[in-house]
Amino acid sequence: MYSKNVVERLREKKKEFKFTNAEISSRSGVPLSTVNKILGGHSKYPRQENVEAIAKSLGLELMDYTTKSKGITYFVRETPQPYIDKSWKTVEDYYNMPEDFRGELIMGEIIELKAPTVNHQLILNELTARITSYLSKGNSTCQGFPAPFDVQLFADEYTMVQPDYVVICDKSKYANGKNCFGCPDLIIEIASPSNTDVDMMMRFHMYRLAGVKEYWEINPMERKVTIQSYFTRNGPKTSTYEFEDVVSSKLFEGLSIDFSEIQKKLV
Repeated sequence: MYSKNVVERLREKKKEFKFTNAEISSRSGVPLSTVNKILGGHSKYPRQENVEAIAKSLGLELMDYTTKSKGITYFVRETPQPYIDKSWKTVEDYYNMPEDFRGELIMGEIIELKAPTVNHQLILNELTARITSYLSKGNSTCQGFPAPFDVQLFADEYTMVQPDYVVICDKSKYANGKNCFGCPDLIIEIASPSNTDVDMMMRFHMYRLAGVKEYWEINPMERKVTIQSYFTRNGPKTSTYEFEDVVSSKLFEGLSIDFSEIQKKLV
């Protein structure tokens, strides 16, 4: 049997990704009529394999909760890997793009990146200098990498991103000499006018799914910094700052950046 929230969670994910039932049917291999019945709540006892296939196509997986009195009840949780479609582009396709092409491979789709703005680059330069100084003074084993730097986020063949700045504390993740294989500890993204809210939300969700410990989203247009910390004892923590504030990392003790100084350099 399924917990009451299973179908609701599937519907939420469908709405989040803006998938139609036909697209879910194509991705999951479940007949459209069956998808319609399950997501419409018309199938009282759907087959487990069908529910699992639909969940997987939406980036979810079923987990069982067993009790002596009630047997197995199925819940859903985020899957650690994105759903794979056979038509998706791979890392090999990504590396076969022209040398002057700058883009990312996100869940099998190659997306071209636009040239960053002046403010974007000014902020990135300041962050690079200040975080490098912090890591050096503390004799940290962690290493910072500004864009362009390839991150094989899920350690699979279907996603290769270029966050604006990352900090990696596990040297084995970049021991291949060409990219980060796996998720960095800290990821920083600087929004540009070309970034939509949907794009930034997608990145937030993707990095969280990959297991990032801390994520900074910097918005020069609104002069705001949002930090999402996922490693804290009491669960995820969100901190919001203005550009007049001193922004402090929860992951790296003592890493504080005075954004009022950075703001003075912006145009």
